[in-house]
Amino acid sequence: MSAMLGRVPVMFAIVKGLLPRLARREPLSQGATLDRTVLYRQHSEMLKDIAFQPAASGWRRMGGGGGPVGWFNKRPEGLAISLAYYPPGHEQELHYHDQAQLTFQLVGMLEESISRRNYEALGSAIGFKPAGSPHKDRWGAAGAMLLTLSMPQELADRLLGAQEPGWTPNSLPPATVQTIGLLFAAQPAEFQNETVIDLLALARRREGIAAPQQAPQWLARVRDAIAGDPAGCKIEHIAEAAGIHRVYLARQFRRYFGTSPSLFRRSMMTASLINHMSNRDLPLSLSAQDAGFYDQSHAARSLRGELGINLSQARALFRC
Repeated sequence: MSAMLGRVPVMFAIVKGLLPRLARREPLSQGATLDRTVLYRQHSEMLKDIAFQPAASGWRRMGGGGGPVGWFNKRPEGLAISLAYYPPGHEQELHYHDQAQLTFQLVGMLEESISRRNYEALGSAIGFKPAGSPHKDRWGAAGAMLLTLSMPQELADRLLGAQEPGWTPNSLPPATVQTIGLLFAAQPAEFQNETVIDLLALARRREGIAAPQQAPQWLARVRDAIAGDPAGCKIEHIAEAAGIHRVYLARQFRRYFGTSPSLFRRSMMTASLINHMSNRDLPLSLSAQDAGFYDQSHAARSLRGELGINLSQARALFRC
């Protein structure tokens, strides 16, 4: 992992061949191809506002002490990038940051209170907090994996436009997941500035944040049942126990939580897999079984589908 500490080179142009190589390793699902013609104008505008430079401090490892595990990189232009896994039940008391934060939750579950409004992020989601927003956090039964871009409020206003604090009610669109996959698939020395701009442009075009809704008690129990035992639960059995039709359950789950029960279940299993790999020195096959997957290949497919990386890359990134 010594390469992870290398300096990030200055790079303004798109690196030819990176996208085709990724596409050969993992074909894009329908609708996941990046529309660069749509993003081109936003790229040009953003490049006027942010001058990418080599990272002054390089990559710094986060880990140990029962807190988040991952990597952090602070750049001279004021943009900081962190990739972190937060363990199950981890809490952060009321606090605030001097910079605005754009956060992509990739897997897992997070409960966050922002300026006295409560949000739940289940599975994949995008959240935004303006600079100085008081907030507190609690991570769910399997923890969560977050990619966060922090920047001065003035820079956020220019790059992202007007953004309301809170979390999107829907899962990440395919293009956003595919773009994040580029960051994981590339070596840190190839941590492309263009890919960061892609994420900012995609976040700028996201749908507005819906006001948080209080889920009915029966639906909250369903959510907790899936989160508590994602590998062992059967969603159709949960629906039957709740006395509702499986289709109605799926509709209401998406209405209140922004994702489907089956996608939330897979997300929690993937977060549990990362938790096992980051905390225990076990063979990958045993980590996969402990997380509830049938075998190592089943876990690898889920990890690839959620994050765009393989098991070895995940262990290298998040092992303490």
